[in-house]
Amino acid sequence: MPNIVLIGLRGHENICLDAIARRDDAQLVAVWESDPAALDRARQRPGVTEATLLTPNLDEILARRDVQVAILAEDNGSRAGHLIECFNRGWHVFAEKPLAITSRDLDQVRAAHAAAGTRLSMLLTMRYEPIYRSLRAALAEGLIGAPLQLSAQKSYKLGQRPAWQRDPASYGATIPFIGIHPVDLLRYVTGCDYQRVSALARSAGLPGSETMDESCALLLETTEGLPTAIRLDFLRPAGAPTHGDDRIRVAGERGVLEVLGGRLSLLTPDAPPQELPITATAPNMFDEYLDELAGVGTHELTAADCLRATELVLAAQQAAVEGRWVDCAP
Repeated sequence: MPNIVLIGLRGHENICLDAIARRDDAQLVAVWESDPAALDRARQRPGVTEATLLTPNLDEILARRDVQVAILAEDNGSRAGHLIECFNRGWHVFAEKPLAITSRDLDQVRAAHAAAGTRLSMLLTMRYEPIYRSLRAALAEGLIGAPLQLSAQKSYKLGQRPAWQRDPASYGATIPFIGIHPVDLLRYVTGCDYQRVSALARSAGLPGSETMDESCALLLETTEGLPTAIRLDFLRPAGAPTHGDDRIRVAGERGVLEVLGGRLSLLTPDAPPQELPITATAPNMFDEYLDELAGVGTHELTAADCLRATELVLAAQQAAVEGRWVDCAP
């Protein structure tokens, strides 16, 4: 039975906690968070028991010798250092994204992971949504022939962002933070990779964001030369029916597949537009990860995928800062 620690309460750790609460072969032994109020509320979270240590002292977590798995859901700026600390202790790690906010930090994470040889995964949650798995299956079936153009959107309501997201030292930037999802998802559903990227990022200083970039755009070229456009923003109106508006479109030789408004549609030259059924299923990704550690099945998100996704969005952020195309070939 793996002993699991949770470092931070600032991400999608609920996916992991829900899995732990359902299982009898894993236990959450400790939680660290520097925010006292969040730490106090953690006692009510799934998977947290009376035996779970809740502490604001990270050294108390890192000193333990009974840990096999760490979940990282802290601020983005702290993640690379925590990853290295975990790898140095021989822990498996399931981390929030991105893995690092600078290329130098990512290089150090990569080296520490290679030396440790433990299992790394990351909360690329969109890979585990049935609608995108159904899109992937439709593309693999050849419903639109070979893809010729790719595009995606991730739009959120701004609201009042937490303090750590309004500080570049702890946040990084919007492109790595939310851009990592569509950048990775297009790789996942089509099998593509990218060879160069350009990008724009802008902060309008809207109330609640301060220095955060609220609006970004990426233009990427795949290794096969396909143009790929990705829009990112925190400009979704407060009155919109959902917090987010995610879209993905793949145009091919014989039609278009598109995810829009929670529906998967197919447009072809010889038939009226049709909505495709969402037939794919997806496990809880942390369940799948723990199963692999237990020798049962395979967690399909590889460490190489996690490192590559982070590498790509850091290249895109560099392109936005420097105002030029940046090579990102594999």
